Amino acid sequence: MKKNRPKPSGFSRASTLRVPSRLWIMLAACCALPALPGCTPVRHHAQPFALVRPAAETEATLSPDDAADDPAIWVHPTDPSLSLVFGSDKDAGVGVYALSGERLSFEQVGSINNIDVVTMPAPDGEAVHLLGGTAVDANAVYFWSIDTDTRTITRVDAGGVVSTLPDVYGFALAAFGYEVVALTTSKAGLVEVLRIAWDKGVVRATPVATVPVGTQLEGVVADPLTMSVFVGEEGVGIWRYDLPRKTGGRPDWARFGSARRLVDTCADTQGRGHLISDVEGLAIWAPDRFLDPRNGYLIASSQGDDRYAVYERAHPNKYVGSFRIAGRDGIDGTTHTDGIAACAQPIGPAFPLGLFIAQDDDNAPETQNFKLVDWREIKEAIRRGR
Repeated sequence: MKKNRPKPSGFSRASTLRVPSRLWIMLAACCALPALPGCTPVRHHAQPFALVRPAAETEATLSPDDAADDPAIWVHPTDPSLSLVFGSDKDAGVGVYALSGERLSFEQVGSINNIDVVTMPAPDGEAVHLLGGTAVDANAVYFWSIDTDTRTITRVDAGGVVSTLPDVYGFALAAFGYEVVALTTSKAGLVEVLRIAWDKGVVRATPVATVPVGTQLEGVVADPLTMSVFVGEEGVGIWRYDLPRKTGGRPDWARFGSARRLVDTCADTQGRGHLISDVEGLAIWAPDRFLDPRNGYLIASSQGDDRYAVYERAHPNKYVGSFRIAGRDGIDGTTHTDGIAACAQPIGPAFPLGLFIAQDDDNAPETQNFKLVDWREIKEAIRRGR
């Protein structure tokens, strides 16, 4: 949920401030103020943070005001330089962008909030590349196939998959072996799991689980290697749900929700933690998706302080540090970010270790957009912060 505050001057387009992008800046942790009588002291996240800078930005959204929300990254199967960035427009649809940020096309279908991509394994044929997203006005989920030759998208959901949740909001896709699922979240604090099937060119979805989490949710991401689902409860923190396994290792969705724990909390609402509400987008940077969970990170958008918190991917998801995106070469930084996306595959010469993308709330004088950050900058910031 958006909180309107002016963008800090140090992050504006007009700023001439140049802070070294790999310098970890210590906050005033040593300046502890006494609590007022009768008040519980807040253990604020007085942690170091890094400044990283964008390599590119997408063209501004076609819709004005608070329109841009969530990005997704699709890696081309044969030529990574032809990979695509998708960006949701809460008033109009989905934008399709090249890695340069150029808008290649726009799918006008009405309000789309959160989006994600997945490649459906195909044991008896060619793999299917899918884009999906929550259509808020229709309280449904829409799906598109991605054409690898034309880099265009086509609706393949036969009119949309109506959600059983009230106020469907967040969205993620994941492949657990040959089983592909969509996870949706709602403003009512629920998570729904849909099993996805490809049926003669049409996506079919079957609800297999619904789990109550708490208050309003949005961000959600699954990690098939660690058999876990991470959910952002906007005013509380990040929950990790460990998935029970069936014989053979597949998730037992009938028992989904039986084991959970808090990864981190919002310091402003819970009295401690490394986040400031709202908790928004969640993403996983996973170079060894099916090999070693010690390689990779969980990332969360801490909207209230314009930061991105980084955690180890492996259990118990130890907090590593936080970073902000500052401006560079005519591209401004980000503030009040909603959705984020991360990719650990090399995608062209500009992003040899992958890519991080964040929605930018204030792209003045233009409308909102998405900022692309070379993962090498974040990697170096993490290295220096440890």
